[in-house]
Amino acid sequence: MKRIAGLLLLFVLVPACGRTAPVFCCRYPIRSFAGGNANLTLLFSWWTNQPATPRPLGAWKRVVGVKTGETERAWVVNARVYKTPGSSVSARIVLENPPIAEERQFEALTNQIAAYQAALDRDRSARAAASKARQENEAIVRRLRRSRFKYDLVVRHNWGAALDAARMTNDLTREKQAQESLNALEQSLKAIPNANGHYQVDCFALDTGRVRDGMPVYDMGAVPSPR
Repeated sequence: MKRIAGLLLLFVLVPACGRTAPVFCCRYPIRSFAGGNANLTLLFSWWTNQPATPRPLGAWKRVVGVKTGETERAWVVNARVYKTPGSSVSARIVLENPPIAEERQFEALTNQIAAYQAALDRDRSARAAASKARQENEAIVRRLRRSRFKYDLVVRHNWGAALDAARMTNDLTREKQAQESLNALEQSLKAIPNANGHYQVDCFALDTGRVRDGMPVYDMGAVPSPR
């Protein structure tokens, strides 16, 4: 449970920057570079509200895509690059200062969810087996009583039915706990951009104007690491 609580605190999601669908680009307003910090608060506000005023920080573009490779301290991303919410182009880019920590968190949460789902399935199967065994013991007790069999057999199967009922209660308790943990993990996963079960880049990045191996270079800047 301590591990789950830690995972839940890893990320604080700021308001999503879309009017009709949740998106993730408007996070981490402060970006750090060797020469200082960049504050994207005005850009996030403009992107969210889309006022009639000119777009601020024109060199910063929204990058949405999937990592296809890695270079030194950078990712290669097949991306849609947005200048405005309604204007984008496809590009294969180099993304410096990529969101490595967030990708790792996504993988950790995905693995945790799979483990809890497996535990939940086991608990449900065990509870179903205990329920079946209890019904069989109760049926035997009814037959024995009608046939006036030995008292010790009735006691034995009554005791078996009671044990099965206790197992069902324990299995149900574990099942509820696993379900609660699973729900919490799934909520945490919703705070991370993903598509079809895979981590997806969705962030603002600075168009550096540089080219590497024929690909334009964007820089996300350093963001706070998850705790």
